Amino acid sequence: MSKIFQDDIHGPIELSLTAVKIIDTPEFQRLRNIKQLGSAYYVFPSASHNRFEHSIGVAHLARSLINEISRNQPELGITDEQRLNVELAGLCHDLGHGPFSHIYDDVYLRSRVSETHRFRHHEARSCEILARINRRYGIGLSDENLLQIQRMIHPVTVEEKKNFLYQIVSNGKNGIDVDKFDYIARDSRATGIYFGFDHRSIFIYCRVIDNELCYCDEVIFNIFQLFETRYRLHMQVYSHLSVKRVDMMMELLFEQFDYFLMFFREQFVGDDLSNFLRLTDSLLDYPFLVDGEDEHLVRAREIILNLRERKLTPILDEVEMKTGEKFEDVKLAWLDRNGGVSQEDYQFCLRKLSFSAGTRNPLNYVKFYRKDTGELLTRREIKSKVGNILPRTFEENYLIVFRKTV
Repeated sequence: MSKIFQDDIHGPIELSLTAVKIIDTPEFQRLRNIKQLGSAYYVFPSASHNRFEHSIGVAHLARSLINEISRNQPELGITDEQRLNVELAGLCHDLGHGPFSHIYDDVYLRSRVSETHRFRHHEARSCEILARINRRYGIGLSDENLLQIQRMIHPVTVEEKKNFLYQIVSNGKNGIDVDKFDYIARDSRATGIYFGFDHRSIFIYCRVIDNELCYCDEVIFNIFQLFETRYRLHMQVYSHLSVKRVDMMMELLFEQFDYFLMFFREQFVGDDLSNFLRLTDSLLDYPFLVDGEDEHLVRAREIILNLRERKLTPILDEVEMKTGEKFEDVKLAWLDRNGGVSQEDYQFCLRKLSFSAGTRNPLNYVKFYRKDTGELLTRREIKSKVGNILPRTFEENYLIVFRKTV
């Protein structure tokens, strides 16, 4: 049994009834109120899509890919349980996103929660929220299946990262996964920036060899285009300088919430994420729905009004970072060069433009096979097929300096 959804990117899509039971919970419905692109919505007016539809799209692609592999390679013995687990991992991979998506993790939590905190990253929160949904609403997932789904969302061991079942939703080995396939298509369309990348040929030519996802040599250029498209989206959308300006205003805003919203300040109480689950993009309405002249409440209103009136945080400087330089070191060097200024008067952020594998060629981490023989290509053979189209560098990092306005 299944249910059909109509999606503006993938058309009619079919999901299992177990997936539907998860969708019809408050924890999942919360994703309707979290913008997929966070601050970018204030720069790209049509980028109004949410984590809700993206998650359904990823579930569809995960289900489609595992079914394609199962049809093409019946010898793998992929079970119905495994197919369902892959679908649910795709569906639930973003349950743990906070307000305005990556701003919450990358800007707000970065300076407030240690890197080792259990809920520092959204993948860990997604796993805990899925367990909560399973307990509260009688979804019926066994402990074994729940654990496998959680590991598909957030692979942690080397063995998992090298197992094809754990490379479909979140591929920690080379970054080629259905999460990326969906957000590239969805974000490109929503921002009016079209790159021409199409995942369908990659699905058709995907094979499992030595327990890893591998791709036919005929789609090498498609794979490279995937990484190139990701880079261009970061350059033109995700890390657009105006988007970064809004990010900094959001950071200032979240700082004010810390003072006058107790449930915002106390988001992680033990293993209970109840307070966190109250947080959505609707936080921006809260300061205008309550009375009071508390200093931080007034500041929050001022920041939001500045945002609505397009009075964005001004950029003072952009410094290109050299390979190997650390963000904190470059920031301190900038402060030294501008002696006499107080760090408290400025905000700093990293603008990272990458093909996904740091400074290295991302194709180095992808396995390709010959269409005629099925043999794996060597790295030298892959490079010869690509030719001279590769860029000289695969990552650029910049320190952006802002002056605080509130």
